[in-house]
Amino acid sequence: MDSCPTSILWPWDLLQWLWQTGSFFGWVADDKQTASERCEEYWNHCAHLNFYKRLELDSKQHRTTVPLFFHADGVRIYKAQKAWIYSFSSGCRKGPSTKTKLVILVIREHRVIKDKSHDAVGKLMGYITSTLQSGKFPSCHPDGSPFAAGTLEAKRVGTYFCGGWTLAFAAFKGDWEARVVIHKHKRFYNSTFICEHCLASRDPRFTFGDFRMEAQCLRHRFTHDEYMILQGDRQSSWRFVKGWTKDRNLEDPRFSLFRIWDLPPKTNPPKKIILQYGLDKQD
Repeated sequence: MDSCPTSILWPWDLLQWLWQTGSFFGWVADDKQTASERCEEYWNHCAHLNFYKRLELDSKQHRTTVPLFFHADGVRIYKAQKAWIYSFSSGCRKGPSTKTKLVILVIREHRVIKDKSHDAVGKLMGYITSTLQSGKFPSCHPDGSPFAAGTLEAKRVGTYFCGGWTLAFAAFKGDWEARVVIHKHKRFYNSTFICEHCLASRDPRFTFGDFRMEAQCLRHRFTHDEYMILQGDRQSSWRFVKGWTKDRNLEDPRFSLFRIWDLPPKTNPPKKIILQYGLDKQD
């Protein structure tokens, strides 16, 4: 990646292995017998959202298209060393990371070139998601150059990697640090304006501490296109991923202070929390 080569586990190779070993449907859904039904349920639930419309997914594909969650996290591997881990999982499967997530690549923090490394990964994710949504092995390298004649990659061009099933982007997940670093947010917890979804701010006029429904900070909710304009020249390279919008940068529940659906049944949480963080039980 840039001047620092990085090994990549291509998702289609991992998925083909799952398919050939009979483990694919168990990876897709908690109950492998209902994998198709769970995928269809997920896409039907999201059909009204902006990101779904950008995917250009036909409703006939719902039963055979896996919603993909991409995860990124900075992890301490030694006392003074850190690595960024990118992985993906099925949106229809819950459980521990060791059983649900498949790693794509790992970058040591000391090899990260500010902005450039994570940008390069975002562009690579565009290539990966386009391939996964086709259901077939890629026809060329990420830079568009053809595979060398006679290689395994060249022989597999145009063939299915998991029996005709496809996979499409559904969400990016990570803690607040990952979202700020990878998507280059200008509006985040250490800035004056702290929210990418609304006007919540440290400025008393739009204080994030006002939880009333008529709070000034809730007067406007940014669309994806409006937010990208606010970002100026600091654009997330995930814009190359078909279907990605800033609203699909979902909160990783491991890093949430609480989740709306875990509150007592009669609790009426401030709706601002739901608006600001886009919490949704289905996601």
